[in-house]
Amino acid sequence: MKWVLVTGATGVVGRFLVTALLKKGYCVRALVRKKVGCDILPSRVEQVTGDITDAASVCSAVAGVCFVFHLAARLHVNNPSPALKDEYHSVNVAGTLNVLEAASYAKADRIIFFSTISVYGAGKSNQVVDEGSATAPDTLYAGTKLKAEFLIDAFCRNRLDAPEVTVLRLASVYGRRVKGNYKLMIHAVEKGGFVFPGNGDNRRTLVHEEDVASAAILAAEHPLAKGRTFNVTDGTTHTVQDIVTAIARALGKQPLEIHIHDTLIRAIVCLLGSPLFRRLPRIEKLGYMIDKMNEHVAVNGGKIQQDLGFVPQWGLDRGMRLALTEALGRK
Repeated sequence: MKWVLVTGATGVVGRFLVTALLKKGYCVRALVRKKVGCDILPSRVEQVTGDITDAASVCSAVAGVCFVFHLAARLHVNNPSPALKDEYHSVNVAGTLNVLEAASYAKADRIIFFSTISVYGAGKSNQVVDEGSATAPDTLYAGTKLKAEFLIDAFCRNRLDAPEVTVLRLASVYGRRVKGNYKLMIHAVEKGGFVFPGNGDNRRTLVHEEDVASAAILAAEHPLAKGRTFNVTDGTTHTVQDIVTAIARALGKQPLEIHIHDTLIRAIVCLLGSPLFRRLPRIEKLGYMIDKMNEHVAVNGGKIQQDLGFVPQWGLDRGMRLALTEALGRK
């Protein structure tokens, strides 16, 4: 029986990964800031209390494991305060260094580091990026994730005792606990309408939580994953119109669709950024959200499919049906 460690095990992706690892026959240990009940982590999971920013507790958690699945992170929030910069660096960058050091000392076989396709930044309408494309993160979260990737690369090149590391850049993850902008989209469609920023033809790249777990385990076990970076997606890109349509089908609704022209969107964002409105926090957040919703994020996930044989199992329609069953309590 092989032991594995999951950091960030109580998060949305972490919980599902833990379940998948147990089904595969692994013994699972979780680094948690405080112990949780079996409604969050199964009783078979060994919980080690500590913090990713504390090197000693990370060393204790890593001892004796073959794989480390490093998910713990300060996650993305819309328009974060500059005051959060130190916290993001402490968790996402310095915390990753603690994992690297501990895994080296414990002689763990491999670390699976969970990054994000947000390291590429917003794309252009005719652009699909892949692992060889330039990175241009435009959020605090994405910037620290990319810094962690650079740290991993430098560590593995300069340390003879460095463990193998595989980096997974995840597309926007959805599933049983759908959240963020997609949750807002679901509620808008459920209430009977959706306002599209633009034509709705700007693209998004998604992946279901079950496919994330499968890709992570494959990346840990496959010999060709050593030292590689892979985008993890559902194998295609979707327009915002596609996503709204899938949500509507899952809800059995025909929502009213309202489209606002790109030019008007830019004018609204510009206006909301003026001193007149800057004092209103909700208005500022709305402007930021409108701007982000109008971005193109088209990422190619073919490399992990071709090189490791990863086959995504969850298409958009099937995935949204399950997501809505859980998120809205529907059967």
